Amino acid sequence: MNQQIRDMKACQRRFFTHLADAVLHLTSSRSQAARADSDISSRSSVLSSILSLESAANSCIYHLQLASSVLADAERFTILGKFDYFLLHMRQRHLDRGDSHVKQVAEIIRVRNDAFHSKIRSGTFGPDGNARFGSTETLRIPYDIRRWNAPVATRVLRALVDFYNWYFVGQCALHKGVVTTMLTCYEEELSSEQIHTFLAVEPGLFSNLRRVINRQIKFVDIRPSQPAAPPVPPLRVGG
Repeated sequence: MNQQIRDMKACQRRFFTHLADAVLHLTSSRSQAARADSDISSRSSVLSSILSLESAANSCIYHLQLASSVLADAERFTILGKFDYFLLHMRQRHLDRGDSHVKQVAEIIRVRNDAFHSKIRSGTFGPDGNARFGSTETLRIPYDIRRWNAPVATRVLRALVDFYNWYFVGQCALHKGVVTTMLTCYEEELSSEQIHTFLAVEPGLFSNLRRVINRQIKFVDIRPSQPAAPPVPPLRVGG
């Protein structure tokens, strides 16, 4: 039988991969007995959370199906600039930079920039002889990534989930099925449409997400996958 192969255009929308990685790394951090091993997992969790933020911002821009010249300019916006641009297109208003959700994301971005770009920062030497460079005001994220531990990773992850709920549901007024398509659908033709989809994830991961995040996830539709049905035994005919 001939099988038809359909060409498609795909985009690497890995938002959920980054979010799940943040949760799994944080779970690993909490279970590590050695502090050094725990902190390594904590840093991985924070970085995965930050990647989810950048992925979400980029997906917002690509969802608008801008002309190539306009898209080239939009891709150079800051992370918050991309969220602002998307909100302006969807609801004709700007992002409230004074809102607590936005301020916390701004802190995360500031720490991200500080970690990725070498800058001179003033610090002090503590009684243990190690340098200290302070932390952000609200989330208390140390600027020294060596001090990122499980509590820090937890605060970052939960702050971002709070922001996603506030932004996509509260500000953009989008259905979670549409946001799921926008953030996770690989096929370009589908990701730009107002199609409602959901993510079916392994039940263990689903329960882990709910337990670690400890927030109601309103902005995307995530459901536990159903276990495969057991095979049906063959009928026995006759005596």
